[in-house]
Amino acid sequence: MTGDEEPAQQCTLSEPVDLHAALETAAIEYPDVDANRAVVIYQHAILMVTATEGLATETREFDVELWQASPTEPDRDPDSLLAAFIDELLTTTETTRR
Repeated sequence: MTGDEEPAQQCTLSEPVDLHAALETAAIEYPDVDANRAVVIYQHAILMVTATEGLATETREFDVELWQASPTEPDRDPDSLLAAFIDELLTTTETTRR
């Protein structure tokens, strides 16, 4: 990606979720960074998911930032990629966005 700021989206949920469990259920690859963050490989793009309220294992709010676009789809709209990731992640939980 070029530019000073990477594309990002914030997600606020109606109840807490375990982001790690949701990623595992969705079969999305993620190496942990720490208790609040995970690097995610989604459709060949690299994302950083950060719990902004609580820990990644129980959070109501998280940010998703695009670190590197997919080499197979370099021209894909970053916002649509982030939205698709959040939608797919939330389908594995029993909660909704606020």
